[in-house]
Amino acid sequence: KNASTYCTWAGHILILAMTFCFKCGLLLLLLSTSCAQKAQEETVTFSLRDYTNLYRKAELKDLQRQMSADQANLEKENEALLNKLRKGQAERQHRREVLPQNWQLLSHEAQGECQFQSGQERAPASYNFTLEFRVFEDDWTAIRLIDAQTIVKNWSVSRRSANHSDSFQEITLGSDTFLMLQPREEAKDAEAWGDHSLVT
Repeated sequence: KNASTYCTWAGHILILAMTFCFKCGLLLLLLSTSCAQKAQEETVTFSLRDYTNLYRKAELKDLQRQMSADQANLEKENEALLNKLRKGQAERQHRREVLPQNWQLLSHEAQGECQFQSGQERAPASYNFTLEFRVFEDDWTAIRLIDAQTIVKNWSVSRRSANHSDSFQEITLGSDTFLMLQPREEAKDAEAWGDHSLVT
């Protein structure tokens, strides 16, 4: 009887185990099917033409964003340049109220001699002049130096070095720096009147 009871209980346990395994297998099958269906629902199929068009649209948007950023940077740079230009114009206008001309005499020096003889009221004199000017703007500028009736020779023009040091470098007179006779606006005694002028 005990052996029969044991076999009965074993049979029941085997049946329960098989039922449980069947349910688990069914559950796993259902889960696998559900996951496969979900993966299929999330997958989108494109043709090569549609993919190419989509890629080009995305690339075009990136280019448009880059162009917008570049345009914004250019506008900032342009605004900065305009502000600098306005500031420079204001400074030039303020300077011209004080110094109407485009140059300023910084220093001048004259060395020479005049020998009078007995009974003479006038005699020729010989001088060496050294003049230092500052030109403000990069514009053509004429600087009147001395009366045109004066006999002059041995002109020498030097320019300060670019690093604003105290050294000067002699330059050759040419198309950008030259000497000329510049007539005056007002004539003296109804005669032509002019000045030796430096144009640079």
